[in-house]
Amino acid sequence: MTITLCAKKNNLYVIGLSALALLIGGCRSENPGLEKTSGLPPAPEIASGYRNDMVPVHAARHMAAAANPLATAAGQQMLRKGGSAIDAAIAMQAVLTLVEPQASGI
Repeated sequence: MTITLCAKKNNLYVIGLSALALLIGGCRSENPGLEKTSGLPPAPEIASGYRNDMVPVHAARHMAAAANPLATAAGQQMLRKGGSAIDAAIAMQAVLTLVEPQASGI
């Protein structure tokens, strides 16, 4: 009976050490096969609409941005008429629901 109990304890000990070794080995913070980069984030892929000629834009009063130019125009028009940011967001979402129904919704 003591032989069986000792064998079970040894098996648990080996399993525990194996699990600990796998856990420690899997928690490495770096992949040695990857080269270090300059620290800058990678540029977005072309399919996202990113262009190299784009520059940051700053506005003094208001700004609207959406995935579709018609929605952006609706948001800008709402802001120009004195609407709040919520009003502009609702106007832009309404236009996006019309022009891109498969990709939008509240």
